[in-house]
Amino acid sequence: MLAVSTGLDSFSNPEDIGPMYPFEGLEWLFVVLAVVLWLGWHILQARAETRQQDEAVVHYEKMGLDRAMYHGSSALETTDEEWAAAQAQAKAPDSEPGTKAGYTPSS
Repeated sequence: MLAVSTGLDSFSNPEDIGPMYPFEGLEWLFVVLAVVLWLGWHILQARAETRQQDEAVVHYEKMGLDRAMYHGSSALETTDEEWAAAQAQAKAPDSEPGTKAGYTPSS
């Protein structure tokens, strides 16, 4: 079995003992590398969020503001037929204002 040794027999004179960790003297390189990685992550994240925002704007412009506000999210999109039926029900004289088609509030 291989034993690792520091070459020290005693710790009686700590001033003669140098650093006892690996890569001594390269701390500045690790700090610079960490800052570069951190800034790079922020740049990539900002680009991804901008791209996602641009896609959402195009999607909602295509879908229409009324339709987007009706659902509150693109995950609940309706077909054109369902949307037309909801608009017709909303314009009906007996419908309550502010309610969605097919939605009945629970008591």
